[in-house]
Amino acid sequence: MVITYKESDKKKFFGRWCLVQTCDFGSENGKLEGGGDSECALIFSERDRENIERLEITGVGDPTGRGLGFSYVRVTPKAPISNSTAKKKSAAARGGSTVTGTDADLRRLSMDAAREISRSDDNTTSPNVHTPPLVIVRQFFVGMFVIDTWQYFWHRYMHVNKFLYRHIHSWHHRLIVPYAFGSQYNHPLEGLILDTLGGALAYLLSGMSARTSIFFFSFSTIKGIDDHCGLWLPGNIFHMFFWNNTAYHDIHHQLFGTKYNFSQPFFITWDKIFRTHMPYTLEKRPDGGLEARPISKR
Repeated sequence: MVITYKESDKKKFFGRWCLVQTCDFGSENGKLEGGGDSECALIFSERDRENIERLEITGVGDPTGRGLGFSYVRVTPKAPISNSTAKKKSAAARGGSTVTGTDADLRRLSMDAAREISRSDDNTTSPNVHTPPLVIVRQFFVGMFVIDTWQYFWHRYMHVNKFLYRHIHSWHHRLIVPYAFGSQYNHPLEGLILDTLGGALAYLLSGMSARTSIFFFSFSTIKGIDDHCGLWLPGNIFHMFFWNNTAYHDIHHQLFGTKYNFSQPFFITWDKIFRTHMPYTLEKRPDGGLEARPISKR
């Protein structure tokens, strides 16, 4: 293979500008065969060498001058990423795109561009950091209202419908005297309808984030466990802030109260509105402790 250029011309040699003379490559071993007018020298900088495809040269054409030959593998470098390009990528990341690249790409970033991408990454991976506390409180109350509404009407319907009560809800009412773990003792279908679907609806309608929902549903679960624990402990914060408490739900599990106190797990609003509220008194037992006794409705 013969490459012939005028000495004064600049030509693109394997992707880079090189000043070459007449060069004759042998067809057998790809060696540079020199001599007379065919002798040549390849002149290129260190940066040029990074852009040459695999090339093996020995003999008088060896630029090293030692006759040892050399070989290169062509590497196509990428231009350094400018600040404006980095800003565009970070803006795209805020819109939901993902900025990817190799370690070599990241090393070509300027410090300002790296900081910009780092800031955008922090903002996209922590969506709940800047949620105002009042918004979270509002989401909690909306979630509680949705769950209370959903569970009241389904709970009451499972008592009214004899088929649903006999085959589904009666599982939970095997607990005449509730205890803490009994709050989650129910038919799988009841758990799906009341808890899973009701929780999903509360999550969607309240607009809470996934992080907020972790605290909300943990709070709801603990509240349900406390309502079934059968203990009236002094200083219980749930008894301070909620009328729907251990004694209130204990009345519902008593035989006389199965048609009352359907509200759960937070407020007694729907019982008051639909007149299914059963008041109660706490009386001391002779052998110690307290007992919740319903006040008969006339």
